[in-house]
Amino acid sequence: EAFKQLQAQADEIHSELERKLEWRPMPEKQSARILLEEKIDPGKESNRKAVCDWFTKWTPKIYLAFKERIKGLVEP
Repeated sequence: EAFKQLQAQADEIHSELERKLEWRPMPEKQSARILLEEKIDPGKESNRKAVCDWFTKWTPKIYLAFKERIKGLVEP
């Protein structure tokens, strides 16, 4: 239910982030995924700075985009 409530706001979230997320419901489980992926292999030592920079950029953006929305979720 929480996933559906958040997904209903997907256009607003994408607009705030200026990037689309991938919304993956998993009906066979009691969970779902909302993904923001980047084509960076964290296993390569040469990508270490790029991975750190990516997390530094996107962690606060995702937090701000979802913080109040998660607080506002309505229990079914």
